Amino acid sequence: MTKKLIFLFATLLTFTFSIAQTTKPFDLALPADDAVIVLQGDKNTDYPLTWTSGKGVQTIGVNYDYSVFFDSVGGDISTPIDNITKSCCASAFQDTVLHFTGDQWASYLNGVSQSMYAKDFAIGDTLSLIWTVNLSAASSGPTYQFQLATSIFKIRFVRGQFLDEYVPVKLKNPSNFNQAFIQGNPNSEILFEWSAAYCPTGCADASYDLLIDTVNGDFSVPYYSISIPNNDSSWGVNFNTFNQLLIDTRTPENASRRVYWRVLAYGNGQVQYSTETRNINLWNGLLDNENRPFSLINPINNATISLTGNASTQLNFKWETTGTAKGNAEKYFLVFDTAFASPIFGKPIAQFETNNNSSDTAINLTYGKIDHVLDSLYPNWKNLTLIWGVKAQAQGTYYYPETPHFIEFRSGVMLGMNAPSSNDLVVYPNPASISVQLPASDEIRTVLLRSMQGKKVMEVLLNPGETQIDCSNLANGIYLIEALEGTISRKQLLSIQH
Repeated sequence: MTKKLIFLFATLLTFTFSIAQTTKPFDLALPADDAVIVLQGDKNTDYPLTWTSGKGVQTIGVNYDYSVFFDSVGGDISTPIDNITKSCCASAFQDTVLHFTGDQWASYLNGVSQSMYAKDFAIGDTLSLIWTVNLSAASSGPTYQFQLATSIFKIRFVRGQFLDEYVPVKLKNPSNFNQAFIQGNPNSEILFEWSAAYCPTGCADASYDLLIDTVNGDFSVPYYSISIPNNDSSWGVNFNTFNQLLIDTRTPENASRRVYWRVLAYGNGQVQYSTETRNINLWNGLLDNENRPFSLINPINNATISLTGNASTQLNFKWETTGTAKGNAEKYFLVFDTAFASPIFGKPIAQFETNNNSSDTAINLTYGKIDHVLDSLYPNWKNLTLIWGVKAQAQGTYYYPETPHFIEFRSGVMLGMNAPSSNDLVVYPNPASISVQLPASDEIRTVLLRSMQGKKVMEVLLNPGETQIDCSNLANGIYLIEALEGTISRKQLLSIQH
């Protein structure tokens, strides 16, 4: 009988443990529904979430995990936006408590805010969430038991300021939608001002970067990032800087470009943006040190010119007029260079000055003259692709068109041009830079150099045996060099390139 009772008792005990539940219904406790938590002051202050226990009868081999679920107010908690999961009594959990300091909440909620609104949870912001808790029990067998809290609470977090945290910078000047005309004195400035960042506990002074961008809200790679020296809370940006932005963004003259600005404060282990972003409209005027943009007109870009037929046929080069804030251009020069050269034509292979200075925005070159210049530069050429442009001289400065044009010349048969003869002068090097050599002679020679417009620019007397002429003071361009020996005249085109 005794053995039967012991067996029955053991059987009942086994049955009792086998039907014991490992989770049971439980409720949320604190903070109460609709509570407000202000994260401020000492960042180590604890702001706990608590609930009643959902553990059932303790069963050997059962492990418990709590998950605190968060969702937006009005959201579906069955698909939470985020959760914090820990094994019971580990790390921030103590059975029915989630312990989080103000600093931990600020960091965690910053990630939630980024997920929900793509923005930081910054000082002054609020974030309303609903929260509940899920308890799961895992045994040594395959069965998992889940129990969701019977209640859902709403909580509103307010991002205050911690004692060792900078007060956010507030922008002062210029005001939103300010109009700024970038014209006149290039050293004029737009003054940017903001409030200073400081800590309630007296941190070191913050340093600042003034950020200027052409895209609203995206300051990760700003157009300009200006480090402010001496921790000042104001800085002037000159018109030259903004004018370059207008040039880079291809803003037309008398048109505006909206730019955005904010301030980055850093120091004390913190990096903090200003609480707002402002914008200003920059109007593209004419600075005293720049010219009015101009373009080439004819021949059109990528034109193909066959130098064939009558040598007197004219090719008309035309461009727009230009000027500066202080006056019109004084001179124009038509310039040619190789297709891979700099578009500012620092050392053009050929240059032609217009006859009537600033009144001319066109020049005619005959096919014969062009062909002769190219023959002197590139003997036996067939096809040549060059770039051509215009240099406008104004107030002692050269200005260039916005874009040079490509032009392809094709060699052909010129009618009405004299064939090369024994009277052609041989000179070298050609192009020349410092000096040019002529063949030796037993006679006294007069050597003349003329511009392509026929103006005499140099006259040199060579004694018998002298062969060298100094050309270091000549401007870049094409010249006609002529050597006179008695009644004999020999000529050649000479290219000067420094």
